[in-house]
Amino acid sequence: MMVSESSVKRWCDRGLIPTIKTAGGHRRITVDSLSQFLSRQSRSICSPEALGLDCRFEDLVRHGDEGQSESEITAPDQLDQDFTRHLLNGDESACRRIMHHLFHETQSVATIADTLVADSMRRIGDAWDCGGADVFQERYGCEICTRLISELMRDIPKPAASAPVAIGCSAEHDSYQLPTKLVESVLRQVGWNAKSMGNNIPWASIDAAVRRYDPQMVWISISVINDRDNFVDDFNHFSSNLPGSVVLIVGGRALDDTLRPLLRYTAYCDNLRQFADLATAMLTRNYRDKLLADRGTARDGKTVQH
Repeated sequence: MMVSESSVKRWCDRGLIPTIKTAGGHRRITVDSLSQFLSRQSRSICSPEALGLDCRFEDLVRHGDEGQSESEITAPDQLDQDFTRHLLNGDESACRRIMHHLFHETQSVATIADTLVADSMRRIGDAWDCGGADVFQERYGCEICTRLISELMRDIPKPAASAPVAIGCSAEHDSYQLPTKLVESVLRQVGWNAKSMGNNIPWASIDAAVRRYDPQMVWISISVINDRDNFVDDFNHFSSNLPGSVVLIVGGRALDDTLRPLLRYTAYCDNLRQFADLATAMLTRNYRDKLLADRGTARDGKTVQH
């Protein structure tokens, strides 16, 4: 692993390599921490013996969990780190094993989205910023996650025909498809008829989709902003043209504390578990309002039974 001392310090300070600080402020890296970091980053040590490590250390880094069965995946706090490492290695089978195990344990797509996918992609993004990962690893990781989430969706019952409609996407200049796919999956699991329009959709086209599908909810995933001022203008123009009955939900890593006050929306969520709770509450209210409306119609028609 040919890197500078400053790079190692920066990785330690950002938490990519867990460290212990001595009373004098020096960083100490344990063998386990180093092993996990090297596995996640698909890196190796050029001269293990210089650090007092024998050649078996490299074998442990490369093959430490090969052959691990689903029944052996028992440490929840380790799952996301293992998932990150397998994504970086492009090991789709290992990622599938972990994701299906967690889904079996939690039955929650929102939990998988937050604790596996979002955390892992954030780590990979941090590693990319530090030069510890390549672009292809981040992109391929997104592809793997998208395929695995699509597989999970096959096991989720289809929403009822009477379920309210929600549509969403990422807007133009935002090429990330995974976040809006995760939102679609979470909504379908809690009972919405959700349709992801995809990524990089022009605002006029999103408006056309609203007119076609007549949704009760629209979500916009905001991962990348090309021009902040133009984005704010376009977003607010789109928002102002929505029917008053439509709920507009926003979220995403680019939606920071300085951007939110500039946008006109109904609600935002920090993570997908919060979003699942909000969508469930909205769904319950929707059915309650529909029931009350049906009862009102029945009274007007003098067909109420006691």
